Amino acid sequence: MKTMQTGPKRPSDVAKYFGDHEITDYQARILNECGRSTKSYPFDRVVTDPNLLPCRHRFCPWCQKTRAQAWALGLREVIDEEGDSGDKKEVQLSPYWVEFTLPGIPTAVPELRNFLDLMREYLSLACNQSYWRYRILTGLAILRFRSIPVANQEVQVMPTYTLIANVSRKHINKLEGMARKANWDWIHPKNKVGWPGVEVRHIPTETGADRDMLQARMSDLIEYALVYPDKQAFLELARQLKGVNAVVMCRTQRKPLFPPKYEQRGDLRYEQEYTVSHLGEDLQVSLSGNRTKELLPWHLVK
Repeated sequence: MKTMQTGPKRPSDVAKYFGDHEITDYQARILNECGRSTKSYPFDRVVTDPNLLPCRHRFCPWCQKTRAQAWALGLREVIDEEGDSGDKKEVQLSPYWVEFTLPGIPTAVPELRNFLDLMREYLSLACNQSYWRYRILTGLAILRFRSIPVANQEVQVMPTYTLIANVSRKHINKLEGMARKANWDWIHPKNKVGWPGVEVRHIPTETGADRDMLQARMSDLIEYALVYPDKQAFLELARQLKGVNAVVMCRTQRKPLFPPKYEQRGDLRYEQEYTVSHLGEDLQVSLSGNRTKELLPWHLVK
């Protein structure tokens, strides 16, 4: 099932949100130069390291797609193992996967960060409960957003966690009870009219076609997770999301979604590869961790 959303198709489309503003213009340049060897931020240079050609900006459609495909491929490789890692010391996963939908509450954009902290706290508290520890072997929570129209023209955003979880064999037939427990442990609005509530469904993974569908769905969930309201609201949204981990591991007993060829140590590593500037999260650095201009693998433009 495809996640049908519309949004900017090119980095230059997103750059228009950041342009024409003294504080964010540098981000517009970063986005416009995604994939190019010639860069202008933080100084004019020619990039020689192919790893530094992408801008890796969290709102870049191209980089977001690459990142989404890497996570989805990691999940697919885990499922293809069918729960056998070959290491008896590691917790063995079952072949049963479920999807939890954990909706937040429509929130004004300037208040979004506080509410995201609250959602993450609820998620952390639930994952540490013995009830969930014995039922979910590992889980990957994807943070998504949806714009909510309101009468007074104020922009509101509803964040939602989609949790892809591996469930122990003896509990796969007890999803109704798990749904009730998840609903009990999760956030509730004062007025539930129109609120979708917590949902749980089984994800079939028996056939290759089933796994293809899950891989594609997970990639879409991450790629199309963001919303693009009007420019003023968008810039505030970008500020609120600064440093927010959009893909969260709920259990790390096996670290199954960190295949060696990706070595993802958490989703923020994607941004930490280039986060050294006091101006924001969008200054690239070398993957080796160099922190000075002289050591960066760039040739300055004369």
